[in-house]
Amino acid sequence: MKNLDFNLKNLIFLGFLLLSTTLLGQQKWTLQKCIQYAQENGLDIKRAELNVQDASLQEQFAKQERLPSLSANIGGGSSFGRRIDPSTNEFVNSQIGYNSGNISANITLYNGGRIKNTIKQSGINRAAFKADFDQSTQNMALDVAVAFLNILLAEDQLENTKKQSELTASQLDQTERLIEAGNRPAADLLDIKAQLAKDEQLVVNRENDVVLTYLTLTQLLELPPDKPFKIVRPAVEIPSDRDPENFRLENIYRNAVNNQPGIQAGELR
Repeated sequence: MKNLDFNLKNLIFLGFLLLSTTLLGQQKWTLQKCIQYAQENGLDIKRAELNVQDASLQEQFAKQERLPSLSANIGGGSSFGRRIDPSTNEFVNSQIGYNSGNISANITLYNGGRIKNTIKQSGINRAAFKADFDQSTQNMALDVAVAFLNILLAEDQLENTKKQSELTASQLDQTERLIEAGNRPAADLLDIKAQLAKDEQLVVNRENDVVLTYLTLTQLLELPPDKPFKIVRPAVEIPSDRDPENFRLENIYRNAVNNQPGIQAGELR
């Protein structure tokens, strides 16, 4: 009996431990956290960052072309064999050692401005890749925000569909009572059952939509599919002065042309 109580306590303890571990592992992700994580770990952003580093190195190499070059080498060796002694006209064995060395330096005085223009071109390429990096960062933030909003939309649609299904179920119960009382024909029950079946199917579809929208966001964040993941619904207050009618297409387009890094990268190139 004591062993049974001991095992039961161990099972309860392990159950609480697993539950607490699951709750701790399921972190709440805000929109700001999702964007920051994606910008720090996104593969496209890392690739753009490497392009910036490579362009910076190319610019340094171009600047080093102005510096003089210096080279030096030394060598040595020996030879041995038989030769004729000119004084005695006889064959003698001999061994000869030798050493050599040289140093050379080069500097470009003028080559038609190639070095200067190459440095300028390398600087422009670096600035263009930096603009590409900024554009990738903005695109990632926008993609994450859209995926985040799609989750909120899917969850709202699921909640509304569940309420509609509950309302149809309530109507079904009320119709059954009216039919039993003889106030409604039995055929009305079939229509409501068909509507309830459609509502229940729509609930399943909405649940699948929520799963798919979460999958889209986890793929953008480069998270493993088995990682517990849940977003935090933000409390959004829309300012009264944010009326879409106050914005003009010309102003929006002009601001985009002047501020979008992708446009700047294209102009630099």
